[in-house]
Amino acid sequence: MAIIENMEIIMPCLDCGKETMGSDYYMVNDDLWYTYVPEQIEENKKQKDCRGIFLCWNCLQKRVGRMLGQYDLKNILMNGIFAEKKCIPIQT
Repeated sequence: MAIIENMEIIMPCLDCGKETMGSDYYMVNDDLWYTYVPEQIEENKKQKDCRGIFLCWNCLQKRVGRMLGQYDLKNILMNGIFAEKKCIPIQT
């Protein structure tokens, strides 16, 4: 398997710079996101949509100060796939 060097980072984590496209692509509930990612509010003022701000799962957990669970994720298909891949337990 060949390793691709100098690959362009398209969706970097705001805190650590890691590429979030693919392995760390998820959506949390709006209240959580806007509370712990205030940079998004400023970005939304500049643009008419929510692009441009990404955090990897570990960096968002650091900002929140706790382990995140499925109850923090929006109830959409891609999050089910993400949770399964990351082995995030289902909370009851």
